[in-house]
Amino acid sequence: MKRRILMAMAALALMGMASSSGAAPSGSVKGIKGSPHDLSFTTPGANQTDQVCVFCHTPHNAVQAVPLWNRNASTNTAGSFQLYTSSQTFDMKPNPSRNGFTSDSISLFCMSCHDGSALGGSMIGAEPAGVTNAALIPNFGASPTAATGIGAKSTNFSTDLTKSHPVNFVYDSTKDAGIVANATLLAGKKFPLFKALGVANNLECASCHAVHGQTNTTYNYPKFLRSTMAGSALCLGCHIK
Repeated sequence: MKRRILMAMAALALMGMASSSGAAPSGSVKGIKGSPHDLSFTTPGANQTDQVCVFCHTPHNAVQAVPLWNRNASTNTAGSFQLYTSSQTFDMKPNPSRNGFTSDSISLFCMSCHDGSALGGSMIGAEPAGVTNAALIPNFGASPTAATGIGAKSTNFSTDLTKSHPVNFVYDSTKDAGIVANATLLAGKKFPLFKALGVANNLECASCHAVHGQTNTTYNYPKFLRSTMAGSALCLGCHIK
């Protein structure tokens, strides 16, 4: 009888754990290892590696000092991208008005992959043992291939970002009463702002996406978001509604 009671208690405990884990976002790893940005192979074969960081970073002879970048530039230049420019809802458009990224926008690091550029052979330094960067294959599973980059996936935005949330602009709450004050946003430290053309407080892709995964929570939110979409918490981090 006592054994049956203990087994029942254990079963209830497991059910509770399953319920709790079911509430966690998909991709419930923490950090970059095992996340969609982990392009390494657990058991590397020819022209493969178990190194995680090499696909974007190198400790020496980087293309750019920040963030020790290890990738050839995209064939798409900063000016070839089209950004969100709605005149009716966007009160913080760059002045003077422009289209395309600034040449030092941190979002260009994201777009070196997410514009659909081929990823295989684009690394420059820190060659893994036994394979040259020119031949190094990223792990995308069965599809897409190294030659086609991220291919037809929804994360391939190409160069047309006119229907995506604006980025690479100065976040300035004095120009829009419908957003959280700069001081409040920065004090919370959840949604960082970045510098572009020597001007601070630019909202970029990494303001909403933690590209290395979460380091201050127990799991990654889907799509590397810095907050949950439950109750629109991510949106309400900046927007007052």
